[in-house]
Amino acid sequence: MRFASLLRPVAVWLVLVGVLAWVQPAQAAADLQRRAATAEDAATLDRFYAPRGWEPAWIEATGPNEWGQAALNAIAQSDADGLDPQRYHTAEIMLRAKGDATARLDADLLLTRALLRYTNDLRFGQVAPGAIDERGPDVEVGDPVPLLAGVRMAPRDQAAAAFASLAPQTAEYRALKRALGIYRTITKTTASWPQVPSITGPTALKPGQHDAVAVPALRERMIAGGWHANGQVIAEPDLYDDALAEAVMDFQQKHGIDADGAIGKNTRAALNATPADRAKQIAVNLERARWLGPELKGRHVLVNIGSFWLTAIEDGKTVLQMPVVVGAAYRQTPTFSSKITALVVNPRWTVPRTIAVKDILPKVRQDPGYMQVRGLEVYDGRETGGGPIDPYEIDWKRASILRYRLVHPPGPKNPLGRFKFVIPNTDDIYLHDTPETAKFQRDLRFFSSGCVRVGDARALASFVLPTVQPNKIDEALNLGSTVTISAAHPVPVHLIYRTAWLDETGNLVLGQDFYGRDSRLLQAVERPRAPVRARTAAIGN
Repeated sequence: MRFASLLRPVAVWLVLVGVLAWVQPAQAAADLQRRAATAEDAATLDRFYAPRGWEPAWIEATGPNEWGQAALNAIAQSDADGLDPQRYHTAEIMLRAKGDATARLDADLLLTRALLRYTNDLRFGQVAPGAIDERGPDVEVGDPVPLLAGVRMAPRDQAAAAFASLAPQTAEYRALKRALGIYRTITKTTASWPQVPSITGPTALKPGQHDAVAVPALRERMIAGGWHANGQVIAEPDLYDDALAEAVMDFQQKHGIDADGAIGKNTRAALNATPADRAKQIAVNLERARWLGPELKGRHVLVNIGSFWLTAIEDGKTVLQMPVVVGAAYRQTPTFSSKITALVVNPRWTVPRTIAVKDILPKVRQDPGYMQVRGLEVYDGRETGGGPIDPYEIDWKRASILRYRLVHPPGPKNPLGRFKFVIPNTDDIYLHDTPETAKFQRDLRFFSSGCVRVGDARALASFVLPTVQPNKIDEALNLGSTVTISAAHPVPVHLIYRTAWLDETGNLVLGQDFYGRDSRLLQAVERPRAPVRARTAAIGN
């Protein structure tokens, strides 16, 4: 009995310790729920914390736990993805994490808010494409809450990997991220590479020519950028020799320029871009890559307006590539996603109103025979079923061209060529063949009125209609009349705009921003935003 009476206080103490061990987390959960309930984003916080019983996720009595530390490390390193770590205000979070129990609960809530923003920025992009003049592909934007909750459920030793998995896992994204690191490292020691001046005389400096100023500057620039070996004995310093030309052609190929060795306006601009310029270019293309979301699955077509190339992909592999011609700078091809739903063989083309007014009317006023030369038929736009009108009977100097419907019948002069690929969209944009094949040989191919001309329409038709026998397409083609073949399985197509992309060998190309979109996107990304913090009333006193 005496021994039992000695044990009784010990037993009571153990029970109290057990009760306190249960009460303290339960009290913390209740306090966390109470403080979150007064926040402006209470519904979002509820969706994250409620499934975990309102237990703090990141901050414990001793400070950040394994997941919290991994989260803070991920945010601190977010500049590697072209994000701004200051956007997530971790200094304030860490200050509260070192405070009392109430401050630690606030730190947990603030870190969750920061991580939801970070998750959204990293996975889907910082800027909604519609906020600027790029709409981005119409891929479904996900919910950062379940993504973040999934990261929190990762094992302790895999928390860092779980945060890293939030970024797009595509080859393009990884290459852009590596390049961003390289150029940001260069900017720490190199503000600018040697500049290549304009030459006197002809518009472009070509291999074999002499220039006492431009050639030495060009050689110095190529050496500084690692494109040309240093230490060689140069017999004629002012001669644009073969070795220097070879280095320039390699540079041109890596910058989306026709590799002819000529130093014209575009090549000079690429040579004179600074390392900081290139880092910014890569950062905005990382943002565009996030708009496209995770790696696209299944059969699909990508049209990169910025590189003037179309790529058809199946089972993750490129099965078809071809050059394209896109909209001129004043009639830019928009970015969007759709599906190729049908192939029109021997298409008719009804001239859009804008083209009729701006392009055709001035020419037909000068020469009424323009319609006939171009193979255009004129119809009364107010009637249906009527035949064509003789264009010579119309006084084009007084008549409104909008009263008429201008149509190109099927044939060799039709601007759509032999094939038109139907992709439903609000801008009436489509992919099509063209009789003007010479423009596919140009390095910068922006000549259309907005639609996309494809370099090998017949091959693309076979990709879009894999279940249709090739002879069926040829038979429709030989009929001469318009035939529409619906796709049994519509093929997703994404029109994107990249000024940095992977070429067919997997090398990163830093091209040109001929639509002038990079600077506008950069301004939108760098625009100051509200801090990730709640007002005092929202987190309690």
